[in-house]
Amino acid sequence: MQPIRTFLLFLSLSSFWAMAQTNGFQITGTVKTKSKEDGDAQQRFRREVSFDEKTKVLEMKFRRTNPTVGEQVTVNWGVWIKDMKGRVRLITQGERDIMTTVGVMVELTSDPFSLVEKNVDMNSGRTHDKEQDVEGYAVWMTDPAGQVVGYKFQPSRMKEEVLKLMAEDQAKQEKRENREQQMEKQRKERRQRKALMN
Repeated sequence: MQPIRTFLLFLSLSSFWAMAQTNGFQITGTVKTKSKEDGDAQQRFRREVSFDEKTKVLEMKFRRTNPTVGEQVTVNWGVWIKDMKGRVRLITQGERDIMTTVGVMVELTSDPFSLVEKNVDMNSGRTHDKEQDVEGYAVWMTDPAGQVVGYKFQPSRMKEEVLKLMAEDQAKQEKRENREQQMEKQRKERRQRKALMN
């Protein structure tokens, strides 16, 4: 099961208040720009358009504060952006096993992801810029038994956005699985008909 779907299953069975009782980690996260590439301007009808690209990462820091939580944990994270049409979507996610010690900081960095900025210069002298922007991130940590032992939503409203997006992801996954099962059933029926003809 994918990390996102695992977390959705957990949330469907547990309240966020219950999660608050088990948060055994101090977690911080920072989205940082690693590089920026300016695109070449293209001349279009009465305007000049260029697309710039920024490469970013999510830098995470964890400090175990609860000595009753085990040393070995699995860290899951996701970063969501708002695209140029105003839609919120997941752009990157990851999972990593780490060892922790009470009071000792552990650092992780996500895979790089790219955001695009559209710049339009009108012949009239006006400018019009649109860009993708980071909406927020979620980080959660589970012990070997799969219990959530630490989490962070930034900003807090991402809790609702994350749940909505996870539900959509699960629905798409189930649709794909149903389609694959239906195709496998059709293939089996064709093999049976072919065997009868022989």
